[in-house]
Amino acid sequence: MEGEQEKAQEQPTEGERRRRHRMGDMTREFDEMQEKMAGMLPDEFVQHMRAAQKEMLLAMRSLLDAGVSKIEERERRRAARRARKVEVE
Repeated sequence: MEGEQEKAQEQPTEGERRRRHRMGDMTREFDEMQEKMAGMLPDEFVQHMRAAQKEMLLAMRSLLDAGVSKIEERERRRAARRARKVEVE
C-alpha cells in the first residue's frame, strides 16, 4: 500500500498537468515573440528578458509551492484531530 501511495504522489494531478501546459504555452508564446523581434533587438536586451522570464516563472513556482504547503499542513492537522480508538479497562 505504501508503494502505491508513493507512485500516486509521483504522478502529477490533472490540475498540475493543466498548470504545466499553461506555463508551457506562455513560454512558447514569449519565445515566438522574441524570435520575431530578434533582428530588431540587441542581444543584451534579449538575454535580460530571458532571465526576467525565468525569474517570473520561479516566482510563480514559489507562490504555488507555498499554497500547496499550506494545504498539506491543514490536511495533517485535520488527520491528527480525527477520532482514535482508545482501549478502556
